[in-house]
Amino acid sequence: MFEQAFKNIDDILHKEAGCTTELDYTEQSSWLLFLKYLDSLETDKATEAVLEGKSYSYILDVPYRWETWAAPKDKSGQLDHNKALTGDDLVDFVDRKLFPYLHGFTQRATGPATIEYKIGEMLVAMTEQATGLLGSPLMVPESDKFLPNQRLGLVAVKPGVPWINEFFFHVFNTQAVRQAIHTSASGVKVRHTSPTKIGEVVVSFPTSIKEQKAIVAVLADLHEET
Repeated sequence: MFEQAFKNIDDILHKEAGCTTELDYTEQSSWLLFLKYLDSLETDKATEAVLEGKSYSYILDVPYRWETWAAPKDKSGQLDHNKALTGDDLVDFVDRKLFPYLHGFTQRATGPATIEYKIGEMLVAMTEQATGLLGSPLMVPESDKFLPNQRLGLVAVKPGVPWINEFFFHVFNTQAVRQAIHTSASGVKVRHTSPTKIGEVVVSFPTSIKEQKAIVAVLADLHEET
């Protein structure tokens, strides 16, 4: 079931202009999977709360829930095409409202064990379920439950290390880092790595947060141009 869902996503995104490999849209498809999973998770938890006579506080506010902007339902329970965002309206909502809202969860979290705390963090694929996926970074929240059949590692920054996830997302995507992770991986049918092996990869990077942010901004501009 999951394999067919991934194939359908891959078939659609691979046809987009500028996409040559799965790596070009791994982050986007992972976000979609996470948000859909979170919507189902919250629906189940809300139902459980009602059955137990309890109240449930949703993680996402109403405007940012999957059922509001991606798959709104009409009175008959069918997809309401008149309310679902598409085209420029969808792009504008995701870029200007949804992503900024999600990135603010770390500051609003009650503790590192909460789902909210993971939003805005960086995860790394620890197994290669698809060619080129091993070691790919994902700017997504939550635990490994949201991406079926995939083992993920949450990137934890050591105290004192100048680090912003947006910059190191690009570092992890460089050919040198991805090749180093792939070379040190083990397994025949499905290759996999470990936090220790990833930690042994040596990279050079600017120690100035300001410089890292400047590089991220330049890369973002280049992405917009392409």
